Amino acid sequence: MNHLLRHGVPALFLAGALCAQTIPTSPYNCITLRSNGQSGITNYNGAPGQPLSPVPFTAADFAAACGGTAAFEVSALPYPCTSLTADPQARWINPNTLGFPRSTLYCQTFQIPTCNVQSASIRFSFCVDDQLGDPPSGPNPIGVYLNGQPIPGFGGLVAPQTTWTSTTIAPLLQSGANKLQVYARDTGFSISGVIYSATICYVGCRSDEVIKLHSGNGASNGPDSTIRMLGGAAQTPIAITPANLALAATGPAARVVPPAQFWCTQLTADPLAQWISTDAQYGPRSALYSQPFTISTCNILSASLSFSCNVSSMLGDPFGVPNVGLLVNQNPVPLSAIDGLGGGSCNLAVTANIPPAWLNANAPNTLYVYVRDVGHLFNGVMYSATLDVRPCPPQTEVIDLRSGNGLNGFNDAVIRCSSGPAPLPLSNAAFTTADFAAAAGGPSARIVSNNAWATSLVPDPLAQWVATPSYPLARSALFAHPFTVTTCAGDIKRASLTISYCADDGLGDPTGNGPNLLGIYLNGQPVPGTVGDISTWPGLNMKTITVSNVAPWLLNGANVLYLYDRDRLLGISGVMYSARITISPCDWRYYGNPCGQTVPNTYLSAAPVLGTSVEYKVRGDSIANPQFTPCFCVIGLSDQIGPGGLPLPLDLGVFGAPGCQLLAAQDLQLFLLTDAAGNADVSIFLPNNPIFAGFSLFFQTLLLDGVSNVVGLSATRGIAVDCRL
Repeated sequence: MNHLLRHGVPALFLAGALCAQTIPTSPYNCITLRSNGQSGITNYNGAPGQPLSPVPFTAADFAAACGGTAAFEVSALPYPCTSLTADPQARWINPNTLGFPRSTLYCQTFQIPTCNVQSASIRFSFCVDDQLGDPPSGPNPIGVYLNGQPIPGFGGLVAPQTTWTSTTIAPLLQSGANKLQVYARDTGFSISGVIYSATICYVGCRSDEVIKLHSGNGASNGPDSTIRMLGGAAQTPIAITPANLALAATGPAARVVPPAQFWCTQLTADPLAQWISTDAQYGPRSALYSQPFTISTCNILSASLSFSCNVSSMLGDPFGVPNVGLLVNQNPVPLSAIDGLGGGSCNLAVTANIPPAWLNANAPNTLYVYVRDVGHLFNGVMYSATLDVRPCPPQTEVIDLRSGNGLNGFNDAVIRCSSGPAPLPLSNAAFTTADFAAAAGGPSARIVSNNAWATSLVPDPLAQWVATPSYPLARSALFAHPFTVTTCAGDIKRASLTISYCADDGLGDPTGNGPNLLGIYLNGQPVPGTVGDISTWPGLNMKTITVSNVAPWLLNGANVLYLYDRDRLLGISGVMYSARITISPCDWRYYGNPCGQTVPNTYLSAAPVLGTSVEYKVRGDSIANPQFTPCFCVIGLSDQIGPGGLPLPLDLGVFGAPGCQLLAAQDLQLFLLTDAAGNADVSIFLPNNPIFAGFSLFFQTLLLDGVSNVVGLSATRGIAVDCRL
């Protein structure tokens, strides 16, 4: 990952920020579930005044509720609330029509129509007789569940017209059918029931792949570097057969040519597009052009094609079978036959939905463009094609690695190593493929302990020290820890690495005393930001390093994490570590934790594309009582270095906001006032300069709600995203 701060261009890159109030757009969606007699709510109930179960609920209890009898809508007159202020359409429900007292577990089914939920919230408003969940000492003190999993904090005896909120329910949701379960506990032996309304908002994982193609890949009067062709005869059709399509894909290169007289000189959709023809004399003859492209995503949900062109003579054969000018992998695109009027009709367009079955996921594909000569003096085509592929992304993959896979005094079952004499560098040159192969194929590391070292790591008490087989002799060593990534390579959009370690003496060579300063490598590639030091020496001081995006160094299948433990003092040497790699298939990643009582939802409308505006959205659907609220939208170019060079995340507890963290550098701070619904938007124009491709942006919103803590501050999670061309 690149960081713009290192290039000194934050002001240029973040210029032009604007804010406005707009309505939510995809990928953000909300659904409302409410109690009534028409929503298919079922129940499982027990005796009055008693817990529904003497032990914590099991899968069988939730199955009984979801497969139980229908709940009844009952009169509101005996209950403490006649209606629900948050949702007047909600109604009281009970296992029977008369409201007889019962402790009851209700179940309501709903759908999440997205392949992967990366962020989600719930706003749950209710009145209940008598309470949601058992009393604190009871077996089930939580009153609201999603798919049988409790929502923390959603339980207890509260006042009527209460609203609970959470912005951390994404792990509880699943693609497709979901279950909301509500446990109404009777304690008064008189009547029982509940009225509720739940607003669930979710951000679906977006990982659209945009493939842009154009004609004229090379200098004018030279060959097109990507497009090949099958040339035919003048005023004669070319049969669209598998054999001819194969010949087009392997034929000679198309010729990049200047526009002939009376031809359109430019294509509005893509100024880089140029005219191509069969030869420098412009034919005239019919031609079938072939342009290969690769789709990296592994599971295609839908796709669309936008094609713009100038053509002489015809795109497609008006009397041919099939009567089309475009094919995708030998599949004819309907309604793609166009008369170019000899090249003088400019910016002709074709749009089409492309069935996923036409495309090869995570594999090569081909676009065919058929130009039919109908008697013009010159033939050629200038085109631009954009294929927008929307995948069905998999779930986030989390890989945990630790040193010490076995018993103390024995070999580590996973980790291998290579070593050299202390206190020298392991190599006098930068590590090569041979060095990493030697470590991966070397002897097993040995699990060891020493009274001078820390006994464990706080984040992972199961981690143990490892050293070379020569322990207790000191050695500089390269440890190799293999692991497997199951996510398809095309779906690895972002991946973070967090590693906590103690080392004796340190990771990486010291500056001026060895060529390998970095201490951590993935598949032989140095991981930026992991320059070693001796801050953990003599093995007592734990250090944690987080790298925002290591996706470029990961592979589908076998991978290896390397740690270079450099001995410096000729005493003893070893390392203890725990690492987590989180692989996301989504265009952006949420990170950190929210805090406070007034936490809005945040998302991006789409991945940022250079030359367009990135839209950052703040939505109040997760707030109990949304209203006009001042807030700061913080947009940074780093998630590692904060104000004044302080490391991020920055603990805001010292400023009176315990549990809150600043997660993004404050390169741009926008003071906004949300609307009455708690909504606000930020729009940032990104310069259309390829140098910024791959650079990272980080977003966070801080709300001044006046109630959450001493300073009245709530904070959202962060969003990390890379800019693309």
